Amino acid sequence: MASSSSQNERLLRLFLEEAQEHLLVMNGALLEIEARRGERAEHLSAILRAAHSIKGAASAAGLSRVSAMLHNWESCAQTLSSREDVDVSALELLYRSLDAIEGRIQEDCTGTRAKLSAPGPNLTELRTAFGEAVDLLDVESDAVPIDPSLAPESAPPFDDVGSIRVATDKIQRLMSGVEDLVAIKSGGDRRSKDVRELETRLERAVKLAGRIRTEVRDSRTGGTILALIEELHGLLGSTEDFGSRLSLDVRRHTHGLDALATRLQDDIRSVRMIPIEQAFAALPRLVRDVSRKLGKSVEYQLEGGNTEIDRDLVDVMKDPVMHLIRNAIAHGIESDEIRRASDKPVPGVVRVEAVSRAGGLQLSIRDDGAGIDLERVRRIAVEKGLFGQSEADLLDRQQLTQLLFRAGFSTAHKLDEVSGRGVGLDVVRQQVEGCGGSVILETSPGIGTEFAVRLPLNLTSMRMLLTRVGSEQFALPINAVLRVMRVHRQHIRQVDTGLVCEVEGKPVPIERLSRMLNVQDQVSASDKSPGIVISSGASQAMLLVDAIEGEHELIVKSLGDHLGRVQHVAGATVLASGRIVPLLNVGDIVQQLVGARQAKALFVDDDEAQRKRHRVLIVDDSITTRTLESSILEAVGYEVDVATDGVDALSKLSQSHFDLVLSDFQMPRMDGLELASRIKGDPALHQIPVILVSSLASEDDRARGLKAGADAYLGKGEFSQELLLKTLERFL
Repeated sequence: MASSSSQNERLLRLFLEEAQEHLLVMNGALLEIEARRGERAEHLSAILRAAHSIKGAASAAGLSRVSAMLHNWESCAQTLSSREDVDVSALELLYRSLDAIEGRIQEDCTGTRAKLSAPGPNLTELRTAFGEAVDLLDVESDAVPIDPSLAPESAPPFDDVGSIRVATDKIQRLMSGVEDLVAIKSGGDRRSKDVRELETRLERAVKLAGRIRTEVRDSRTGGTILALIEELHGLLGSTEDFGSRLSLDVRRHTHGLDALATRLQDDIRSVRMIPIEQAFAALPRLVRDVSRKLGKSVEYQLEGGNTEIDRDLVDVMKDPVMHLIRNAIAHGIESDEIRRASDKPVPGVVRVEAVSRAGGLQLSIRDDGAGIDLERVRRIAVEKGLFGQSEADLLDRQQLTQLLFRAGFSTAHKLDEVSGRGVGLDVVRQQVEGCGGSVILETSPGIGTEFAVRLPLNLTSMRMLLTRVGSEQFALPINAVLRVMRVHRQHIRQVDTGLVCEVEGKPVPIERLSRMLNVQDQVSASDKSPGIVISSGASQAMLLVDAIEGEHELIVKSLGDHLGRVQHVAGATVLASGRIVPLLNVGDIVQQLVGARQAKALFVDDDEAQRKRHRVLIVDDSITTRTLESSILEAVGYEVDVATDGVDALSKLSQSHFDLVLSDFQMPRMDGLELASRIKGDPALHQIPVILVSSLASEDDRARGLKAGADAYLGKGEFSQELLLKTLERFL
């Protein structure tokens, strides 16, 4: 039986979900009343129904202060029905009260205090605005009355018996199960191919047995061999028939499983989809509050409100969309006076448009403001030292707009809560690209600005292009891949900013994926490699890989909170074979290449192709340390062997060649000091660099290690992957 504590937590979680829906209804209806759209009585009725429902649910959950605050809000809102005109100051108090109620609900349900733009109104303010006779409770009193009879009333009637409220975690578990089913189905496809291969081999064996039988019959050999071959031929024939039936059965089974998995996946995914209008129901209130704070008249418009979006995408996109809306009002829409002087309509318009596209969704956030002053962007780029004046003068329109997505780059004259306190469009791009999307900025002076945000259908699966670099596989979201081509050495040229490849007459930055990710690729003297042109926003880049292994629909797995954000990696996927493959973050890669200045050769010469990989001997009595250091070095292409102490190390050094020794200081039988001394004293080994790693990090210990012949000494207190690799690079 569940504990009272867990039951209470579940009750509060359900109440929070219900309350958030009703608060959106109340905010929306209040906005309609303020804009004088439709019948006030109809909007007021919707407001009071929602308020009464939350109040009853709050009473049932034991949230006495929330119930009292809603009682006061109801009492004040009811007075609007008898007023000829709606007082703006009275509406402002109702908005503030709603914010205070929402904040109190969040605090009571989650223990997290919400930050309010303004405090909730007190009883004096409410009575002044709505009349002394209005029925109000003292919310701050320690003994706020609760009417238990409200609880049954709070349960809404079942208007639609086909609708139920399902916890999102249950849907997520169900979706995970379907994802596993899809993975199993992928394995079934592979086994079906295996069965077809078996069928082919049996067919060849039957033909071979037939030829042998003919040869034996003609060679006048004994009948015994012929009888055995006849028996083998019959057995192979029956096996071939069995294999054919099995192959057909497996194909039918796999096809049925495929159809079932696809149908279940689509059905469950549809449960997770909600209309854009519902997903971003808070935007009208946001536009109203920000525009009033800035003293501007702004109207919010939504087109494509019935277009559906995955709930996971809503969670990811809520903050970026709100940031773009604030930017549009703060930086885009002009003041009413300037708009009138320019013969532009008042109010200004912020428009959100949602359109379903093949394989995804596009959200456009557009304003009809002044547009972005690109010459001001150019001046700021020079002031920040990003470019010299001569370089900045050469930047085209696209390059200037891309500067706005750089971290810390802002055109705001001052930083405040509305303009983001310095949090710029780089955060928006990171969040959009982190879920496999892209954002494109278009602006026209005097006409306005548009941010086109392209998103995948969901965050659980997507079409991916599998690539291989050396023995490693990597996946790229297919919607970020523009084209795949063979890149020849002569197609690459050096320009001021680095290496580029001509793609449809346009120079595109190019780099080997192995070099970006610091992994070992297939060293080859070939003068051509597979190239993948990828895009992020309006920018493009090309990656060279060892092989391209096809397009697949794969399940996307997040990296989890324990890893957080990893550069160049957006997530992971699991292949049918069980292998885990990183999903690359195209935005990170393109941003690095577009801003990089590099001039290293992308193709190797014949002598470099034959060069051996560096071999490193790791000497440590701790298996944990050996494993950690081995994984670091092997990940970047070193060939590694291990020894448990100095004696074991000398034995391995006598049997095989190594380019470097990485040794612990303190070990049984022979420590690092003696090992270094023995290596440097041996004519056959003295040229091998020795690096000592120890928890003994005093100057005396360091001096002892270097005196013994060590070429470098690393204290474990300062040990890091970057320091280790840089130290090895000094000697190899």
